[in-house]
Amino acid sequence: MKRIYVIISGFFSLTIIFTLCFYLSYTAALRQFNRNANEMNMLSVKSDVGEYAKTVDTAKIDTITPFTNIVIEQYDIATNTTTTTNQNVKEELLGYTREDLALYCERYMRNIPVDEQSQGLISFKVESFSENKVVLRKSYNSKNTQYKFYMAIQNGFITVFYSDKKTVFEYTNIEMKDLPQEEIDKLYVGVYVKDEQELYTILEGYSS
Repeated sequence: MKRIYVIISGFFSLTIIFTLCFYLSYTAALRQFNRNANEMNMLSVKSDVGEYAKTVDTAKIDTITPFTNIVIEQYDIATNTTTTTNQNVKEELLGYTREDLALYCERYMRNIPVDEQSQGLISFKVESFSENKVVLRKSYNSKNTQYKFYMAIQNGFITVFYSDKKTVFEYTNIEMKDLPQEEIDKLYVGVYVKDEQELYTILEGYSS
């Protein structure tokens, strides 16, 4: 009986020892697994950060710098001719992206300078854009330059405008009351004038 007791006790003792060894091995393996997983996560994060940095660098947006070559193409649709000139970078354009420059062209067309109007400017757009070179294209229709001036009555006197009808070229001292009714009627409607020679011929006729 005593021998059986010893055998059973030994069996349970061995079972406990094996169980304890298995548990210790399992916990050690689990710790190692978690450690390896953490290291892999860190490597993955570093890799993602590196890829992001590369992507940001690759997607760098071009802007105009002091060294950008600005090329202006002037195209006349009436004669189908193009002239090309190079310009220095205007200070106001420094740092502009393609989108900024497109908006600049739109603003320019909403308030066209008088000299550009007299040349028949009809469009202004960005043809190509990079940090090294920007090409801007101005399209003209020289057939639209038939008239340079516009005369009308303003505050009882003849006033000469450019063809945009807004920019004053000259205020005259010629009063409406000194003109024949036929001329007054024309001036109330507005009279277009081709050039300065024709303009001063008409004004001299009104003054005589």
